[in-house]
Amino acid sequence: RNYGMSVGLTYPFSHFSRVELDVSGMTMTRRFAEENDEGDIELTDEEIDRTLLIPGIRLVNDTTLWGSVGPISGGRSSFALSKSIGIGDEFSFLTGIADFRRYMRIGARHSLATKLVLARSSQADAQTFYVGGVNSVRGYDDFEFSGHNVALLSVEFRYPFIDNLTIASPI
Repeated sequence: RNYGMSVGLTYPFSHFSRVELDVSGMTMTRRFAEENDEGDIELTDEEIDRTLLIPGIRLVNDTTLWGSVGPISGGRSSFALSKSIGIGDEFSFLTGIADFRRYMRIGARHSLATKLVLARSSQADAQTFYVGGVNSVRGYDDFEFSGHNVALLSVEFRYPFIDNLTIASPI
């Protein structure tokens, strides 16, 4: 179980760039399970309760121009840094994420989208990143890859697959 709240503040430097500050407070309760000799899954007596404060800062630059089905030109870049502060016990991670996206309009309805994501989480309780699925690596199952470090480069040619879908019906 996770309970928490977050408070954020955004300060624009210009129409296209801003800094975002946020602080999240979270209480996590974890119970663990294991397989017994008969092959059934049973809860163990092990339980972890943690309370954290997680301050974060993110610098964002966004010049994206949106079309009817998504971004068609411009770009977006963000740099984020967050650090956990354990309350009552030690729980530590330091996470940095850099995300660069560029969209180049090739025609009236075609675009080339590039994305580069670099992420790293370190310290004793480093966060785990999950990659895979339609929003990160198409052709792989959701969450197929995981780890504390991520380098992802994606290049996509985007075009409308179906122009008009007409269904004839006597009703």
